[in-house]
Amino acid sequence: MGAEHYLFALFVFALAAMLVVLILRGRNKNRDKEEAEREEREKKMMMMYFEVEDMIDALKEYVEASQGRIEADIRRIETDMAALSALRESLQMMESKIGAQAEAMKAAIVAPPVPPEPIEVQEEETEEDLPLLQVTARNMQDEGKDIDQIAQQMNLSKTEVAFMLKLEKYGRRNQKKINDIQEKKLKF
Repeated sequence: MGAEHYLFALFVFALAAMLVVLILRGRNKNRDKEEAEREEREKKMMMMYFEVEDMIDALKEYVEASQGRIEADIRRIETDMAALSALRESLQMMESKIGAQAEAMKAAIVAPPVPPEPIEVQEEETEEDLPLLQVTARNMQDEGKDIDQIAQQMNLSKTEVAFMLKLEKYGRRNQKKINDIQEKKLKF
């Protein structure tokens, strides 16, 4: 074997060595690239984790603020309901006084010129907590009568009839608010 064979063997060995070096270098580059990608994913995960924590904290603050507003609204509604109850009691007292005065006036009048039309009260529409006069006035208003006609038929002043209708409307509105709040409480 001559020198040519040794040179050829040396050349093949050099090529094999270069191939091994290139393969190792490629693996190192892939490893570096994979590590960089993994670190980038870890950073993204951490950022997402911190964002989620911030969102949870913001949600907790919102819930606490909402609870405070709801409790304040409930206290205000309870106060309004207490005032409404007091107004109803005073209205019932006024009704009893007016009823007594009406009876006394009827006894004092010898012959009324025209008897007032009988007032029809629809039993199914009445509510237990509303006085009879309020329900009657509301029913007459629902029939299309104005405050003057209602006052004349009920032997009351226009101011009293308007006041009764406003009280009844206020009571329905507050009852609706209370029902809405109770539904919201049940949802939580």
